[in-house]
Formats: sequence, C-alpha cells, structure tokens
Amino acid sequence: NNIEFSNKGIGINLSPRIGYFFANKFVAGAITSIGYGKQKGYESNFGYAIGPFLRYYFLENDKLINFLAEVNYNFGVIKSGENKSQSNGYGFKTGPVIFLNSSVALEVTIDYNSSKFVSNNSSSSSYNGFQISLGFQIHLEK
Repeated sequence: NNIEFSNKGIGINLSPRIGYFFANKFVAGAITSIGYGKQKGYESNFGYAIGPFLRYYFLENDKLINFLAEVNYNFGVIKSGENKSQSNGYGFKTGPVIFLNSSVALEVTIDYNSSKFVSNNSSSSSYNGFQISLGFQIHLEK
C-alpha cells in the first residue's frame, strides 16, 4: 500500500498592511488580506480577512539589513462553491528585511499560521502550517 501525502494546487494572497511606529523599533497596525486558491480535486475558493499585528525590528533603523519578528491575528471569510466559512487565526513570522533605500524594503520571512474554520453547514476544520513569504514594504517618512 502506497500512501501519498501531497496536494497540488495554486494560490495567491495579497496582504497589505498599514502600521505606525509607536515606540523605537515597534510597529502596530492592521492587516487586510484577500486570496484565491484552487486545489486539485476541489472547488476554487476566495477569501478575505482583517486583523491587527505587532512587529519588532531587532537592529537600528539605519542598517541596510534588519531582522523582524511579528505576531498577528485575523478574522476572515472563505467561500468555496456553496460553502461559506468563517475563520479565526493567529500567526508568527520572522526573517530578514533588506532596505533598498531609506523607505523601500524587501522582506523574506518564515511564517507559522494557525486557523480554525466553521462553515455554514456547522462543520469545522483547522489549519496549522509553515510557509515562506516574500514581502515588499514602503515606509512613509515624516
């Protein structure tokens, strides 16, 4: 007996953030997220979410390369065919940030996300997983 543990599919997620440096190296703000996915053998899905985040930069802001750690929470809705689910989740991320100039940066992070889903037919499920993310930041200056 062969057991296969792979799923094939495609997904895209855009998660713009807006934040404010409320203390040295600390940023608090809001995340919005919108995404689409299609997994082999399943209907496509579309979702959106919103929630707060808290981020810390480890080095001083004049460094070309910095490191971040972030914690976040989200509440969202996912629709797949006739099924609609609400989700609650949290995440952690960490990784390097490469500043291209004083306002623009590229980040590569390892993320852990955990979410619970409750659908309109009262079924529930959960997701726990790691991913690698690529992000682009624009820091507005005074």
